[in-house]
Amino acid sequence: MVATTLKRQDAELLSSRVAGHQAFSRPESKAAPVLGYAALRSDDVECQRVVLLGGLGVIGKMHARIYRDLGIPFTPIDPMGGGDWRRTLDQVDWSGTVVDICTPTATHGDCLEQMYARGARLFIVEKPAAICAASWRAQVSAMPDARIFVVHNYLFSQAFRLCREMMVEPIEISTIFNKDRLVDDENGRGACPAGRLAHVLHIEAPHQFAMALALAPDLEVLGSDHFAFGGRSAHHPTPVAASVMLRNKAGKYATLRTHLRKPLQRTLRVTEWDGRIIEVRFPTYQQPRSVVLDHAVDGRTTKVFDGRDDMLSTTLRSALKCLRHGEIPWEASASFAESVLERIDQSLLAAAAASMPGWMAPRPVRHDCERTS
Repeated sequence: MVATTLKRQDAELLSSRVAGHQAFSRPESKAAPVLGYAALRSDDVECQRVVLLGGLGVIGKMHARIYRDLGIPFTPIDPMGGGDWRRTLDQVDWSGTVVDICTPTATHGDCLEQMYARGARLFIVEKPAAICAASWRAQVSAMPDARIFVVHNYLFSQAFRLCREMMVEPIEISTIFNKDRLVDDENGRGACPAGRLAHVLHIEAPHQFAMALALAPDLEVLGSDHFAFGGRSAHHPTPVAASVMLRNKAGKYATLRTHLRKPLQRTLRVTEWDGRIIEVRFPTYQQPRSVVLDHAVDGRTTKVFDGRDDMLSTTLRSALKCLRHGEIPWEASASFAESVLERIDQSLLAAAAASMPGWMAPRPVRHDCERTS
């Protein structure tokens, strides 16, 4: 009886989250190409400044290292910490200043809103852009003259670029993103202001959805399943692993699997109509190199690439250039981020409809980035 009630409540919660959902369609006009490999010129860096929100977190520190290496002046701000950071923001000349938001996902909307009100118009936002498509859509519509670059950094990796160039007639896309987040979960990494951890599909899976949609933009969710549960919540069993299947009208499939209690693994496989397979092994913390393999139908395997692939640095370099010149590539746009969030929403709803017990992401929580510490 209790389990049935939880399932019904989960389904109702998800229905409210995707209320007003509109089917995503890619604009008819051809999108700007991915600019991930265009080098920054000296005039691209000149006069650019960055306000780094959440600069003391794990992701924020990674962004800070890259800005430091590029010689770009940045100001780290921790809205959750102490210090007189409001006065620091009061002194910022927002003309040409980029706001890089690396705070927990549930706070992205409020940070965007408040920095926009201060005069900021150039934004970099870490994935996922929001906890649901509806809240992201509402936030973006309230910032009509803002330029927003959403960080889906795997799309800017050299390995992914090679994979796209090698594809001829893909029929199936499969990707596995695993990471043992036991310590991260115990430390509350990425928790919302209410203290709840992000859903399993809001952690590694946004990378996977982004890759699948970049390769086949019209994919729609067929089904979703939470296939392993663990102690990520004190309330009831919480999913630590999930799988999602997508398909488009042309018959292309995509399968996404992610597990938060397995060793680090980030792979992509593209199978073509003739049986040829393109395999991509993305860099990890232990192995900062990408590998691209071409498995031919006759059984021969060719190593197309094996080398360092600093995709986050490439992404941020591209973000600064794109924001400066006003050319946001499709895969980094607010519209593309919305399509990713819509597929995540659909997956959560599909899992609930399949009567799978599980913890669902909370409703949007209002968090004032400038609240009193």
